[in-house]
Amino acid sequence: TSCHGFLGEKNALGKSKPINGLTEKETFTALVNYQKGTMNKYGMGALMKSQTAGLTEKDMEYLAKHISSFTKK
Repeated sequence: TSCHGFLGEKNALGKSKPINGLTEKETFTALVNYQKGTMNKYGMGALMKSQTAGLTEKDMEYLAKHISSFTKK
């Protein structure tokens, strides 16, 4: 929540676009690719790789489903 906001409404560290409004598939794919180290959107690859390092696939599925429920404001 400190980076993306409680409902994904913030630009993380002033760099990324808000994550609210992303689909479950978009979010899951991003999490997987950040974890693999193959995604560096907005220059956040290293930070997001460390944030996702301890997540299981089930964790990422749950997060993607939860984040996709946020309403874009």
